[in-house]
Amino acid sequence: MNKFIKRLVVLSVMFLGVCSSIYACPVGMINAGACLPPDDPRLPQNQGPAPPPAPIWADRWGAIAADGGVYGIVSDMPSKRKATKASINECEKRGGKKCALVFAYYNQCAAVGSNTEYSYSWHAPTAKEAELAAVQKCEQGSGKKCNVYYSGCSMPVRVN
Repeated sequence: MNKFIKRLVVLSVMFLGVCSSIYACPVGMINAGACLPPDDPRLPQNQGPAPPPAPIWADRWGAIAADGGVYGIVSDMPSKRKATKASINECEKRGGKKCALVFAYYNQCAAVGSNTEYSYSWHAPTAKEAELAAVQKCEQGSGKKCNVYYSGCSMPVRVN
């Protein structure tokens, strides 16, 4: 038993010496898995502030419903379903009897070009593009001059 205790003490001293030499750094150095000087760029305190989080965007929907010359137009809705429903309701409030969805769009702009006999709706990345296309398609379809009846955008909103 006496030999066992002596061996245990010797092994313990050797083990402590090995462990302390693995984890010990010279004076002025910082142990970060490796001995590093205090101004080393790999240390967290020397890496500067964290970059801001990436922006998170929420889609915004718009929709155009129509019944002949009666329109229901909405924008900035949180979903396609809500935009569709709201545009049909708006069309009915304005006197439409058989209002139907013309189209729904999101994160862009829409326009309606019309004259006294014809109208055409279009959506595009910008209001100007949507207006030009709607008027051009209206004029092609009717053979007469058309004007912008409606133009609006439903652009995404930042949520963080």
